[in-house]
Amino acid sequence: MMGRDIFAADGEFIICPISNADRCDYVELHRQLNGEASLYLNPVSRDMMWEQILKNADSVFSLFTENGDYCGSIELQ
Repeated sequence: MMGRDIFAADGEFIICPISNADRCDYVELHRQLNGEASLYLNPVSRDMMWEQILKNADSVFSLFTENGDYCGSIELQ
């Protein structure tokens, strides 16, 4: 998380624009949430979905704890 732009912070969480550095954490989170049903298990759909996320990067953000641990992502509608 070092050197990243901060979108917002509240003392407990830090919100940053999503970037390629978050890809592994983002994919793992979806795998944990959806198990075998996760489209992120298929390399082709994973790459296509990640490209869509990056195209909308101005509305998708990564959440980190104060100490810099990734804890999820949010998408503004």
